[in-house]
Amino acid sequence: MTDVRAAAAAFAADRDGGDDALRAVLAVDESGDAWTFDDVDIDSGTFGELVSRGIVEKEDGGYRVADRAAVRAALDGEEVAEAEPREFGFSLPSVDRRTAGALSGSLLVLLAFRLFALPDVYQLGRTVLLANDPYYYRYWLFQFLQTGGSPLTVPEGIRIGEPLYVLFLQVLTTLLGGTERAANLVLAWYPVVTALVTGVAVYLTAVRLTDDRRVGVASVLILAVTPAHAYRTAIGFSDHHPFDFFVLSLSLLAVVALTAKKTDTFDDVLRADVLPWAAAFGITVGFQVLAWNAGPLLLLPLAVYALLASLAAVDGDTSPLARLTPLAIGLALGSVVSLLGHYGAGWQETYMAITPLLLLAGTVAVALVAEGASRRGLGVRVVAASVFGAGLVVFALSYVLLPEFGSEFVQQVSQLFLHTGQENIAEVRSLFSTQFGIITGPFFFFGLSLFFAIPAFAWAAWHGWNHDRPAWLVASAYAWVFFVLTIAQVRFAGELAIVGAVFGGFAFVWLANRLELAAAPGIGESSTSNPWRDDDSEEATFTLPDARTVGSLFVVFLLIGGLCAMMTPIRTGAITHDASTVQTANAMNEYAETHNQTWPENYVFSEWSNNRVYNAFVSGQSKSYGYARANYVDFLTSTNGSEWYQTLGSRRGFVVTQPYPAVNASEDSLYYKLQEQWGVGTKHYRAIYGSENGKKAFETVEGATITGPANGSQSQLSGTITVDGQSVDVNQNVDVNHGVYVTNISNPGTYTVNGQSVTVSEDDVADGDRVSTFDGPGVASYSFNEGEGDVAYDRWGGHHAKLHNVSWTEGVNGSAVEFNGSGYVQAPVPSQDEFTVSLWVKPDELDTTSGNDYRHLVRGSTGAMLILEENGRVSFRIPGGERRLWMAGQISNDEWSHITAVYNGESRSLYINGENVGTQEVSNENADWGPWIRIGGNAGLSHTFNGSIDSTQVYGRALTEGEVKNQTSRAGGQ
Repeated sequence: MTDVRAAAAAFAADRDGGDDALRAVLAVDESGDAWTFDDVDIDSGTFGELVSRGIVEKEDGGYRVADRAAVRAALDGEEVAEAEPREFGFSLPSVDRRTAGALSGSLLVLLAFRLFALPDVYQLGRTVLLANDPYYYRYWLFQFLQTGGSPLTVPEGIRIGEPLYVLFLQVLTTLLGGTERAANLVLAWYPVVTALVTGVAVYLTAVRLTDDRRVGVASVLILAVTPAHAYRTAIGFSDHHPFDFFVLSLSLLAVVALTAKKTDTFDDVLRADVLPWAAAFGITVGFQVLAWNAGPLLLLPLAVYALLASLAAVDGDTSPLARLTPLAIGLALGSVVSLLGHYGAGWQETYMAITPLLLLAGTVAVALVAEGASRRGLGVRVVAASVFGAGLVVFALSYVLLPEFGSEFVQQVSQLFLHTGQENIAEVRSLFSTQFGIITGPFFFFGLSLFFAIPAFAWAAWHGWNHDRPAWLVASAYAWVFFVLTIAQVRFAGELAIVGAVFGGFAFVWLANRLELAAAPGIGESSTSNPWRDDDSEEATFTLPDARTVGSLFVVFLLIGGLCAMMTPIRTGAITHDASTVQTANAMNEYAETHNQTWPENYVFSEWSNNRVYNAFVSGQSKSYGYARANYVDFLTSTNGSEWYQTLGSRRGFVVTQPYPAVNASEDSLYYKLQEQWGVGTKHYRAIYGSENGKKAFETVEGATITGPANGSQSQLSGTITVDGQSVDVNQNVDVNHGVYVTNISNPGTYTVNGQSVTVSEDDVADGDRVSTFDGPGVASYSFNEGEGDVAYDRWGGHHAKLHNVSWTEGVNGSAVEFNGSGYVQAPVPSQDEFTVSLWVKPDELDTTSGNDYRHLVRGSTGAMLILEENGRVSFRIPGGERRLWMAGQISNDEWSHITAVYNGESRSLYINGENVGTQEVSNENADWGPWIRIGGNAGLSHTFNGSIDSTQVYGRALTEGEVKNQTSRAGGQ
């Protein structure tokens, strides 16, 4: 208002008859309709000066007084502030005591709606951030504290992404003491503080746009309850979004204030109230690019505005170049800030950093083309085609000359609209996606406020174009672009909420006016609408309405913002972590500290949405949830726990499960065995904690194996395990095959299987030991009488063997294993200091090619033990000791022969069919074949046995000659 008042006062003082000219235009303007030059009795020179000074402006094909109240004030001789102060500075709306009270109250409402999660953030002695992503930034902040670097140096790993935000966290934490406590304080409270600053910026933007403080306060109230902004700026939501909102709100304020200072000539560009806002706008543009890797997308409204503003200027007989010059100045400064961050500190990729520069080039091109077309008197449609063509040329040149920009543009568009590579992430879903509900989606994020704001978006675009109001045009550009982006991905809903709050506040005052509760909302340029239905000639300040009006206004606000107020605590509550999550994390952390487990032994494998919170409190490594997101569901639905134990590799630490209805898992799945059976039978997953609501934590271990004899096809395992100091009863069915049961155990304890008690120790679980209830005369015995499957059971010691590429055939007494020259049987039989190994052998062929002239009968991991030579002779070597082979005896093709090798520490003997065919003294030979023996061949294709092998036994002592004879006479020792 003061600008028009000052201009009118100066006009009256500078010109003879200036007062009369002002009264003449006031008189013709009283009708409320647009009028022409012919309707007023003044000369063309005087009229032209009135227009150039902004006292009279074009509107609806005619003219209107810009601000009647301001002109009256000048004529009445009221004291007027200097219209155009020469000092360099900002002009902000004044705030009287009542306005300050109303604004403070609205900010208190905003604060209250950001503190719903306060009890969830401070629980069980921890600062528990909301959702998942904030723990990514917690990781970087805590890394900064641990390394002790400069707060002005952003770690290399985050320089592409959100470097300015991380710098902000580091500096603020350092200023508060540089401790973990300070870091937790910053992470918890910075979103709330930035929300309050954003609220103030929204108020200033609304008042700058409308000249109506009521709209400003109403806008803050709408922002306070809008879920899309409220839950993303809630206490503990220390994602990059609150910082982005903060920078965006300042940028929006700056560009609205900048465009509100209409620059019809180049002299206007140099006004002292234009350049400060251009500078502020430019800095915020650069900050937007450096704050978030998607920051360049937030500059799209400026591109739209540049196109529209150039056309509107042509339509209004105004210089497009002059109109867009302040914007170009701001973009130039933004380009400098962005490029300094990129080239000076290595922040952001080049294609991101040059975005303001490309936008500057496009703006200048559009302005020049529009200016040239306008001066040639071309129509708006022709100018529009030219302007759009200029924009396309700039884009095409950028796409072709900057391949990195072009490829990234394609990728970003693909991610934005097709969600490529971002499946199952909620924030990249469309506002109208089925996940949120095609109809209900907008209500979850905006309540009803968006539906009231959208008509205001449209009106603002119309008003900005038809009445030459660039500020309204730029505000509508922000609204529509963010609306489209939010339709594509709801992660932009918070940005839409900011500009949407301004229009929502405008809609609130408009609706109150239609219900005769308040005067019409202001529309800028020193509006004179009074807040509570008084004379329109009064300045729009707050007065106290009566109680009935207050009640009515409250009902109107509930209509617009009531659903928002209901949805905000629901949306906020959905991203908090309950006590059971924190208790589970604390239990794993305590367990890891007790057992001196450090990274990566304390990695937590869990459902991805909670993965970062668990790792933040246990391993400290909350940088990524990528592995969990890619693999966790497959892990739960798998039936092979041992395979996943190997797959986890260096990530073997802890596993967390919880009731997970989305997983369609069978009773054989890991999910069922862990969640329902406490990991009993999984071997590698030891239960260490269980919460009241079903969350369970498991340590990955080598695990023990229990095996023994049993009857029937199924037996029962029962016992009691101790989990976090509590006893848990377990019962499990155990399959029985060929009279043998085998089950895996991950928790130490005493179990009963088939009526026998079995004790599994801590060491058994930690070392992967086998616990057997078999009680045979030797170490291992393989009768090979199964006749099917790929397992040969050891009924002496439980060292069950695995069959590889072999088949079943008739044996000495029952079935045997047939080898085709490429298979083998591997048995986990540990090495013995003294031993006896015996087996029945029936070779199919002996003499073969020179490359396969001998055949392995028995070998260990350290080398051969028994070899069948090409002439049928048998070689015996002490494994792990000598390299020499000692040969004795001979067997024939297609006949069963019993071979026994005996070593007593001093000599070795070979027996063929019970007869001693040789004995040799051996000195200083320590037998060691390793953790397993392999029967019938090597893992490769050379020197593998062709023929059949039956009943194989291993003793941990040297049998006597009589015992060997007796063993042979039992036809396979069965």
